[in-house]
Amino acid sequence: MLPQETPDIPLRNTHQVVTLLSESINHVRRGQLDPRVANAVGYLSGILLKALEQGRTEERLSHLEAVLGCNKGAEAEVFHFVPAKGVQT
Repeated sequence: MLPQETPDIPLRNTHQVVTLLSESINHVRRGQLDPRVANAVGYLSGILLKALEQGRTEERLSHLEAVLGCNKGAEAEVFHFVPAKGVQT
């Protein structure tokens, strides 16, 4: 087990999660971390990575909606075509 004074590792992006996993793997190899704890870290890291990806997807979707002028919860045309002068529709 790691000492209680072990500082928390920020896990706000994929790189930080990969760092945690790398350290955990090496701790297991050296016998400094119980494999069951490492298994829990690996499982929770997988969930966290999925949540981080979903957050990025939601941010990208919100950005696209803002660019296209769509309002959440309201029906809006994605494209508003204005015919060129002299063109009948």
